[in-house]
Amino acid sequence: MIRRARPGLLAPVCAAFCAMPGLGAAQTDLRSDLTETFAAVNLNDNLVETLNCTSLYRSLALLLGDESEMATTFRGREGYMASLSGALWASDDANADQTPEEVFEILLPPINTATDQYLAYMSELASRTDAPFDDVIIDSVEFCNAIYGTLQEDAQ
Repeated sequence: MIRRARPGLLAPVCAAFCAMPGLGAAQTDLRSDLTETFAAVNLNDNLVETLNCTSLYRSLALLLGDESEMATTFRGREGYMASLSGALWASDDANADQTPEEVFEILLPPINTATDQYLAYMSELASRTDAPFDDVIIDSVEFCNAIYGTLQEDAQ
């Protein structure tokens, strides 16, 4: 069973999201696909964004490969955002009695699907432009990095 977070524990998470600008440039087919992917687990925008960042960081780590220092950084951030996603999911009254295994049985399929969507998008982009990154991906990385950085500052 996952313990309910103390009421004040998630306040820094909410504050971090409120301070972040939206992903204006990401109103694309990719963003629509991601929104559809996360629809079944859309308790709130914070959860959707942490799941999105989990998937983005995973896709970047996979793209860069096992030997890359950046891939290691992205894998660490993926784990952090996945853990935070689990805590956000469990903080909802309806999910409070779920075990960690049950939580990730629910959250892992959309994370996997979104990872595949990011990788397909970057692969298609690279086939057209020789680069797997465009403004949509760069804006998404900057958004996720800003969330991650703000949460790290709040944790200290």
